[in-house]
Amino acid sequence: GIQAQARGRIARRNATRLRRTRAHHYRLQLFELWRHSRTPLAYRSSFWDLIQGSGFLDFSMIEKELERCWDLLNVDFSSLSDGKSPSTSTSRYRRYLLVEEQLEAARPMTERVQERYSNLVPCFPSEQPRSLQRSSDVQKAQLLRQASEQLTLERARIYERLCTIKNKTMLRDMYGALSIPMDAKLKKRKFAEEIWTWTEQADQSSALVFSLFPESKGGSYIQSSSAPTSKAKKRFGTLTSYQPSAVYEEAFVERKRDTLIKSDLRDIALALIRGTQTLWTKMEAGDVKEKSTASFSRQRSAIASGVSGWEDEKYKLMRNFLYGEV
Repeated sequence: GIQAQARGRIARRNATRLRRTRAHHYRLQLFELWRHSRTPLAYRSSFWDLIQGSGFLDFSMIEKELERCWDLLNVDFSSLSDGKSPSTSTSRYRRYLLVEEQLEAARPMTERVQERYSNLVPCFPSEQPRSLQRSSDVQKAQLLRQASEQLTLERARIYERLCTIKNKTMLRDMYGALSIPMDAKLKKRKFAEEIWTWTEQADQSSALVFSLFPESKGGSYIQSSSAPTSKAKKRFGTLTSYQPSAVYEEAFVERKRDTLIKSDLRDIALALIRGTQTLWTKMEAGDVKEKSTASFSRQRSAIASGVSGWEDEKYKLMRNFLYGEV
């Protein structure tokens, strides 16, 4: 019993470490993919606040968001499949590694140490020029162009909001968060262009977006009903549309966690129903037998020992769900 408990603790500890390590690396890739997919700044800020934990829910949220970016960029995972194992390409971790290789190949050699590369190098199918696009890339490329305009519009909004702030102390703190000197030329434009550009400034970027636009917290884009000022248009160019892209709904980020929880609960409920039906069928047929092996007894004792509250009961339920034990 004691050995089984010890093995269980070690297994859970190793699984937790693996999940935390992968979540860290997944977040780093997600930061880069947001740049390549031209994801709105408010969306990034709202989502970044949702995935700071190390639990299963946070990990699932990160994986789902990686898949969304991979899909928008139309990443080709066909090289991961083979005739013997056609499902290999469904491994999220292997897909992560393949995307990481493509990102690494596009990173400038001279800037890899500092990890500062503001010039975004196209490295995914939907980012390529039209002459190099496949037929399957066209629709995703169109969505990417719409997202790019939305991103430019958000940066113009940030520039405009900075122009309205007269408090020098507040401005100094904001510029300082992105390491921009107060005496820098075109610092407002530089601020708007560099927010959400550097990985090491992700937390600061998220806080700055909500500091400038508190009404956007939990949403998917910076809201505004008016066209940018002529000064902002001069700095960032004229766009074909000044309305939010249909790709990102207003409460898109806010609903993601709820949607994932409901989906998982639905899967658990279905698994419970199927398991109950199977057990009932076996009971009706008289096929249910008590397991009496020494290994099973030790496992049952290890799980049951010290049960005093929900934390321990939760592990029993999770094990039943994961391994199909009835």
